[in-house]
Amino acid sequence: MGMKWGALARMRGVYQYSLSPLEQKAFAGFISAGIPRTFDRILRKSWAISIPLAIYLTIDLIEMQRDAMSRKSYKK
Repeated sequence: MGMKWGALARMRGVYQYSLSPLEQKAFAGFISAGIPRTFDRILRKSWAISIPLAIYLTIDLIEMQRDAMSRKSYKK
C-alpha cells in the first residue's frame, strides 16, 4: 500500500470541524436548560413512583389498623 495511515481514502464534500477542549464551555446552559429539564423529567416519571407508593402506604395503614384491632385493649 505504501500510504500513511489516515490518508487511505479521500472523500470530497465532507467537512470536519473540531473545537479545542480549551475553548469549550463545560457547563454551558446548565442553569438555563439543565435544571428545567430535570424537573420536567421528574414530573413525567412521577406517576411511576406515586402509584406504587400509594399502594404501599395503603397496605401499611391497613396492617397497622389490623394490628391495633387485634390487641385486647382496642376500643371502638
